[in-house]
Amino acid sequence: MKNSKIDLFEPLLQRISQVKEVDSLKRNAMIIAEIRSTIKKLVDLYEGTSFDDEQLEIEYYKSIRPKFYAMLIFYSELYNLEKAVQFLDSIGIKSYYADELKFIDVFFNRNQFCYQYYRLNATELDQLYFLMGSNIQSHLIPAVPELVPESGTSTSYLFSKFIAYENLRIELQTRADILVPQDKPEAPANQDDPITWTGDSINLVELAFGIYLTGQLNNGNISLSRVVRWLEQQLNIRIGLPHRRFDEIIRRKRISATKFIDLMKEALLKKMSGG
Repeated sequence: MKNSKIDLFEPLLQRISQVKEVDSLKRNAMIIAEIRSTIKKLVDLYEGTSFDDEQLEIEYYKSIRPKFYAMLIFYSELYNLEKAVQFLDSIGIKSYYADELKFIDVFFNRNQFCYQYYRLNATELDQLYFLMGSNIQSHLIPAVPELVPESGTSTSYLFSKFIAYENLRIELQTRADILVPQDKPEAPANQDDPITWTGDSINLVELAFGIYLTGQLNNGNISLSRVVRWLEQQLNIRIGLPHRRFDEIIRRKRISATKFIDLMKEALLKKMSGG
């Protein structure tokens, strides 16, 4: 095992973005194949030999590995979801989405301690959770029956599911909102001068995630999909599926992942300084 890191995640995102298959089932199957191929490279690179130090092993099982397996879980769930609802009517699809959202909520509740550990990015139990050679026995180590013992720590796999299910919950909520649109707001009094977002739509996506993640609306008790739909209605623009647009933000991080927010900050500072 070498200490030098090789970035496999960015190239994977690039390849996924280049999958142009229109049929959603075929597209997800192609994406899953790409992810599996990359995971094999990841395992060959990092696993099979001893790690050089504990911190590298912890970083791998806590931060690096879960990103890839989360993508595999997410797209596998998405494939199964689309296959299950393809012959249902709108009522049946709505019911199916509701059941899936309940299942996700139950999953997070059952793993509440580890989920809070994940959300807080805590470190106190890292040696217990993310070292393959740890012989410590504790009820704090989750039991994950579908995990093959040789393929990583159970908490590493659980972190993968946390990431995947958070994204899947956003996807389900978004699809449900599109399927059953919210009541349209009353038209503004001045129809001669409607307010329309004329900037790049990706900038509004960045703003929507900022509003959602900092809990600016309804004391934080609102889904990302509702924030996006509200902005679309108010600003007369179509954003699309939030998690797919968020991938665009991730891919531009070499320049600046928060390009629009950085631009606003620069403009505000310039105004405050009298510019």
